[in-house]
Amino acid sequence: MDDSRQHTVLDGQPANEHVGLEAAPVLYTAGQAANLLQVRESWLRRRAAQRLVPCTFLGKHLRFSRADLEQIVADAARPAVGARRSSRSDTGAAHRPLRQSHSGSRTGSRRFA
Repeated sequence: MDDSRQHTVLDGQPANEHVGLEAAPVLYTAGQAANLLQVRESWLRRRAAQRLVPCTFLGKHLRFSRADLEQIVADAARPAVGARRSSRSDTGAAHRPLRQSHSGSRTGSRRFA
């Protein structure tokens, strides 16, 4: 078989020689789509069940077209923003000692009887 061929081979024949396959979009399973998107399959299935991502249900079988995957990526894209500011100052909360309670023990520590 010639390695330069780009078509999928089905039953010993190139995919485009099968009746109707040349015009039909390729559909991916949830596992294949999750792998391509580099996300967990459970995340993708959950989002699809909630109709939060474009998908196709063939009966009970979940499938994704190439256009669905491209739309998922486009919807997830966010513009770059400046660096996030930390809510803590560099010398603040990380170096502050715990407050002392009236009994002299530190707040948050537990005494067991």
